[in-house]
Amino acid sequence: MIRTICVHSFRAGTGKTHIIANIAVQMAQRGLRVGIIDADLYAPGMHRLFGLDPAAIMHCLNHYLRGESELARTVYRVDAGLDPFTREPIGLAGAVYLVPACSRLEAINRVWQEGYDLDLLHEAVSRLVIDLNLDYLLIDTHPGANEQYDILTAVFADLLLLTLCDDDQHFEGTAILLDGIRKLDDSNTYIIINRSPYYTDLEGVQRRVLERFGLELVARLPVSVELMLLGSSGIYTCYAPDDPWVGGIGQLLDFICRISV
Repeated sequence: MIRTICVHSFRAGTGKTHIIANIAVQMAQRGLRVGIIDADLYAPGMHRLFGLDPAAIMHCLNHYLRGESELARTVYRVDAGLDPFTREPIGLAGAVYLVPACSRLEAINRVWQEGYDLDLLHEAVSRLVIDLNLDYLLIDTHPGANEQYDILTAVFADLLLLTLCDDDQHFEGTAILLDGIRKLDDSNTYIIINRSPYYTDLEGVQRRVLERFGLELVARLPVSVELMLLGSSGIYTCYAPDDPWVGGIGQLLDFICRISV
């Protein structure tokens, strides 16, 4: 049974943070209880999408990983205030909880210099599912193919979604990443193409993914100028529920639910 989902990429700028946030909100719209861990300790940003002020984050994932805080104190409920116009609660049937990472420079530099306890991160993933009675826990990672942190976190999840853009550099980098993943386990790994041009032939992209990676393409999300303009100001699902990109997230969620049983 799938409960933990990691969305990872080789390169930065693939939009995986937006993908995770929108999956979470659409899950909550369906009445599910969802958690998110911002494990991108080197460049955190999930808190911005949910309107969580860094000044209000008194305890975060960094504190837990250093043994300076209980895990429960790092959890923030973020499904309130998602209405794009009023910032009032929109009455989601479920709930979204976030464990943010610290965005202060000194905290980021400390991670670069000292690293972090990966076993504690994995423990947090397991505990949050139970403690918060979650249907799903989503993990946002730092992009790359670091075997000490990135890959071990990616393969720890029940489901791994590798995100890339339809670009030769992204395909090459993802192939490098998969070389590391396959040393451990790629049995439940799938591909997402984000920011795909509308004119791109879907069957051609599916064939290219299968030939290059030997994996199934489960979502091709179209490029969205409106999403780019929104930036990190909110959850796009709440702004433009009828947008094709948002619909693509819904189809991805349908896939996740199908294989979770």
